[in-house]
Amino acid sequence: MLREGTHTEPSWLCRVAVMLAACAPGWFVTTRGADWPAYRGDARRSAYTAEEITGSMKLAWSIKLPHAPTPAWSRNGRIRYDVVFGTVVAGQHLYVGDHVEGVLRALDLKTGEQKWAFQTGGPIRCAPTVWKDTVIVASDDGFVYALDARDGSRRWSIRPGPSEDLVLGNGYMISRWPVRGAPTVEGDTVYAGAGVWPSDGFHLVALDAGTGKIKWRNDDSGSLMLTQPHGAKSKSGLAAQGYLTVTDSDLLIPPGRALPAVFDKGTGRFKRIGRQGKTGGGVAMAHEDLFTCAGQLYRVDKDKPITGYLPIERVSEWPLIEALPHDAMTPTGIVAARGTVVRGFGWTSKDGNPGLRKTWEAKASAAVTDLIVAGQQVVLGLDSRIEMIDRKTRGTTPVADELDGEIGALLYANGHLVASTTSGHLYCFSRDGRGAGAPRRSIERIVPVIDADSLRRAKSIVQAADVDKGYAVDLGCGDGSLCMALTQVSDLKVIAVEPDAELFAKARARFLAAGLYGSRVMIFNRPLDATGLPGTVANLIVSSRAALDGKVLAEAKRIQRPYGGAICSLDGERVVVERSAAVAGGGRWTHQYADPANTMCSDDAALSGQLNMLWYRDYDLPSASRWLRAPAPLSDHGILYHACPNGIIAVDAYNGTEIWRFDAEDLLSVEAGFNTYHAGGIFCLGDGMLFIRRKDRCLCLDAKTGELLREIALPDPEAHDLWGYLAYSDGVVYGTAASTDHGVKPAWPRTRRKAVFEGKTFFATDARTGRLLWRFEPKHHIGNRAVAIDDRNVYVVDRVGLWKDYLARRQVKAAPGALVALDKKTGARRWSADTGELGTGVMASTPTRRVCVWHLNRLRTFDADTGERLYEIQSDHKVNIYVTKAPAMIGDTIYWERHAFDLRSGKKKAFDFRRSYGCGSVSASRNMLFFRSGTIGYVDLNAERNTRDRIGIADIQNFGGIRPGCYVSIISAGGLVLVPDNSASCTCSYFNQCWIALQPARSR
Repeated sequence: MLREGTHTEPSWLCRVAVMLAACAPGWFVTTRGADWPAYRGDARRSAYTAEEITGSMKLAWSIKLPHAPTPAWSRNGRIRYDVVFGTVVAGQHLYVGDHVEGVLRALDLKTGEQKWAFQTGGPIRCAPTVWKDTVIVASDDGFVYALDARDGSRRWSIRPGPSEDLVLGNGYMISRWPVRGAPTVEGDTVYAGAGVWPSDGFHLVALDAGTGKIKWRNDDSGSLMLTQPHGAKSKSGLAAQGYLTVTDSDLLIPPGRALPAVFDKGTGRFKRIGRQGKTGGGVAMAHEDLFTCAGQLYRVDKDKPITGYLPIERVSEWPLIEALPHDAMTPTGIVAARGTVVRGFGWTSKDGNPGLRKTWEAKASAAVTDLIVAGQQVVLGLDSRIEMIDRKTRGTTPVADELDGEIGALLYANGHLVASTTSGHLYCFSRDGRGAGAPRRSIERIVPVIDADSLRRAKSIVQAADVDKGYAVDLGCGDGSLCMALTQVSDLKVIAVEPDAELFAKARARFLAAGLYGSRVMIFNRPLDATGLPGTVANLIVSSRAALDGKVLAEAKRIQRPYGGAICSLDGERVVVERSAAVAGGGRWTHQYADPANTMCSDDAALSGQLNMLWYRDYDLPSASRWLRAPAPLSDHGILYHACPNGIIAVDAYNGTEIWRFDAEDLLSVEAGFNTYHAGGIFCLGDGMLFIRRKDRCLCLDAKTGELLREIALPDPEAHDLWGYLAYSDGVVYGTAASTDHGVKPAWPRTRRKAVFEGKTFFATDARTGRLLWRFEPKHHIGNRAVAIDDRNVYVVDRVGLWKDYLARRQVKAAPGALVALDKKTGARRWSADTGELGTGVMASTPTRRVCVWHLNRLRTFDADTGERLYEIQSDHKVNIYVTKAPAMIGDTIYWERHAFDLRSGKKKAFDFRRSYGCGSVSASRNMLFFRSGTIGYVDLNAERNTRDRIGIADIQNFGGIRPGCYVSIISAGGLVLVPDNSASCTCSYFNQCWIALQPARSR
């Protein structure tokens, strides 16, 4: 819209343009200039202005912001709302939000000079919106702010979420309900959405733009039972990530990687969400009661697209990368770019049904990274260059080249073209620009001056605590000197809490001036005994000026990380360290199927009840394709280990801090001995060591540091090419040796896996020395899942071609086999029993002295001491060769998909469990079951409602907004539920794709 005071007295035509813009926010007509007051220009996100670009554009100024952008989701092509710092223009001011420091800055549009800055308490992930003389901006701190556009003073603010609880999100300490549903304004109403994870709650509000008063609120849409991809039903409702868009009648809410949800903008009532198939993400554009998303055109009241005019480009199949759509919506149609192709589409109508037809096509000189339309000009960002295409002549005009960073956002307003790049640079071009002689600006930062006493104390604390990574919390940070010193002597991120408002302001100003705020230090003005910080996240806790006693000490212990987190205080010059113990009842997950006995149960007794978020984030490394059925993650003593295609990453299970990486190229390749089908696990944990099978050897790493300690070779490397099965128990590494001469076909051809290699020799070696202790030569072969170890024995299935043939109809030809019990210390044969045609997997129970051999949906149980066959059971779950679903043992009960069986007698218990769609096996802790049921599903076995005979889909709890992998990807350990990303290459429209850690809701 045109702003009063922007130009000379407006003509009658300009006044008409203002009225038209108010009536139809998606487009406007001007003769002189126009603002760009919202992301992509207006509330309909059109990326269009009628203002013409006249003359050649030259650089007027450039500025480097203090930090480069840090996108929330670094690997996800569908969610890129913060790939650069978002900008808007009103009058002669450019407003830019910073998601590192959480600052909103107002810059002079002509010169780039900073006029004012407003500090929020968290990252500003989305561009602000200007309404009249008010700038409205949202922050990850959970608030929506309305600021005076002239000086940045606060007019009003509101927190849509229910409390000030915090979580670790994308590497920052933020609100549990960050406002990432970027505010949009229509008329005098502001719409905004708070909450990234539906199961933690989603809060959608409509506010009076002048006062901030709530017009309506919808806070029950996070727990809706909705249809997920594959038609699964889950209690996984809505959340918001990205830019809200308005149509004539409705409000579109982008939930992340999926199609937008539709809400009535007058009442806030949820109406529908598009069919969640294999498309979505990006920014929706609206035209009347139509909208576009991911290159397809939809009606707001229909599931299926009207037409697909230019779908999202898939850059690679695996790991799956999809390019953002680059579209603009003009009054006459759509301009879209994919790669180097730029096309124009015009509106059509046939029998009252709207549509699009291609009207022109042009070629850009490079792949397009952003696109806007200004009058007749299509302005293109091409990596680090800008060029324009005339829509009438198709002629191309270069504007700029060799800019710093990739162009991620463009705007044109009041005669100025602004580009924002991935390096944190802003470039402004105008007809009167100076070109090469234009001023280059930067936000000034000073080298932090830290007093010698604070540095000495920080060094003493870090050395005494023996903590160098993770999160430190300073309860009562004073002027922030110790916090700043900790950043200089360690790699710790520091969370400062200061209840005194004056000291808080002083410390934050120091952090900002030093360039530390956001990237290394965050500060909160809160009581020391009620910080709102999530529990168990702090590796180190100190206090610069308060005594750690009473309620403050209780708060410190609540946030102290288990397994060695340190609370440090000073006794004169001596640092006193109080370390945390292990989680009471906390279990561990040390092998592919939880333990060497393959119980699929972590034995964690600390987990129960409802779960909520502890931390979520992404890492800059590819995860395994879901088709690989990647190895299960492992966790012990507060560290989470995850196998990726080219190595292992270890992270702090309680706060997501990366601890170390171990590079191992092609770790998850057939050539390296990995094949997911019938895999016994590629790595395992034991006695502070991590063991990794790597081609023809086992690598032994220090579990805390990732240092390679030793290598253990196969007992007969000339006869065997690959290390197959791997396990650790009581100081011994167990394995099988396989030859590439023997292999069987895989179960699922889509993976293009060549073969499953089965062991020809079973052996035991000393974990410390690598010395061979004993070996066993089977008559036939041993599959990688057909081994289990209890406190006395090793149990193996010796069988011909364990998985010899998978026919086109996916039925298995199985051969008879023998279950052999070997003394785990000496390898002596104790007994042998006929398994019949069973033999996919083996699991053992030490307390009940039972050994179970299973295959598809049949299971036979043997006495572990004598080999006597006891009983056979059959589960009636649907057999799926692609996903062979393993049973789980909890105490003396076997849980196998729908049913539970008494392990001692084999009798079916009064238990009927039905989940929604979900590949992969059920995993367990002492009190809970975890599984895929559309999204993440779980059942508390001790909950009153779950003591009934039947547990249906409605009884299942979900943590929505994400899907686990296709095999064993949900594990429980240390009182947490840990879910690293194992869904790479999945095109399904689940909202998020990342790593998460869940905790019992009572823990926060």
